[in-house]
Amino acid sequence: MGLMGLFWFLTPTGQFEHKLQDTRRKWDRLREKVIRKDYPSRVAILERLDRVEQDIKTLEEKDNNELNIWAKRKMLGEVEIEIDKIKEMIKEEEISQKKEFKDVESKVKNYA
Repeated sequence: MGLMGLFWFLTPTGQFEHKLQDTRRKWDRLREKVIRKDYPSRVAILERLDRVEQDIKTLEEKDNNELNIWAKRKMLGEVEIEIDKIKEMIKEEEISQKKEFKDVESKVKNYA
C-alpha cells in the first residue's frame, strides 16, 4: 500500500468509490425494509429499487472504461436522487398505514 492508499479521500476515484459504497449500503437497507414490511405498493417500490440496482451495478464494474469519473459521479447523483424518492414513497406508505390503523381504532372505540 502506497502513500496514496492511505489518503484515498484525496483522489476523485477514491471519493467516488466511498460514495458508491455508501449508496449501495443505503440501497440494501431500503430493500430489506421493503421486504420485511407489508406495504400496499410493495411491488412498485421493489421494481424501482431493481431499476436503481442496475445503475449501481454499472457503476461498480471495474472494467467500465467508457465512462469517465465525471459521468460516473453524475450517474451516482441521479441514483441518490432516485433513492431519496423511494424513501419518500416508503414514508407516505407508513403514514397512510398509521392513518388507517387510527381510523379502525376509532371505529372500534365508537362501536363499543
